[in-house]
Amino acid sequence: MKYKLIFGLVLFVSIISCAGTVQKELDDEVEEVKCEKSSVNDFDEFLNIPYGISELYIDTILGKSTGGSYSEDSTAFLYEFKNIDTAPITVWSNGKTGKVETVFVEILSLEDGFKSDVRALAETYNMKSCEALFLGMMAEEIIEKLGKPDKDVRNEEKGFRSIFYDSKDLRIALNFKCYDSQEKMCSSISVNWFY
Repeated sequence: MKYKLIFGLVLFVSIISCAGTVQKELDDEVEEVKCEKSSVNDFDEFLNIPYGISELYIDTILGKSTGGSYSEDSTAFLYEFKNIDTAPITVWSNGKTGKVETVFVEILSLEDGFKSDVRALAETYNMKSCEALFLGMMAEEIIEKLGKPDKDVRNEEKGFRSIFYDSKDLRIALNFKCYDSQEKMCSSISVNWFY
């Protein structure tokens, strides 16, 4: 009887554990479906920052900024988030309206450090997995996912390739930059919003 009770308890714990694992996998799949980014219009939110948000709410999403300054012409304020030295985020807000206009993220490290920085970025800022996937993609993979870019610039002298996309309503503009020094992987994403 004692062994049946222990066996029953172990079986119950195993079933609960498996159910939790299955539920987590289902939750991850649901997040991936909800966060699918397959067109420029899908970038009306990036790093959990939605289009049209005021700069007053940035810290509730990304945490306290590590610094900031006005642009040279004072038309924008640049908030810096450097909790990960080699994966900085910069958020530009309009100097008059206070609306967020640009969200920029960049991975500065090379080789093995690149992937660990992407993981740290995703964990630190709760970056959705479907957004983090773009960091590390090759230019051709981005084009396959988002379609033909509006502009594709190769700068052999400086060793990078920039891929630009604009939404049809000119509300959203994207720039993915891939550096030769980082094995030609996408290492920076700039999401620009126009009002």
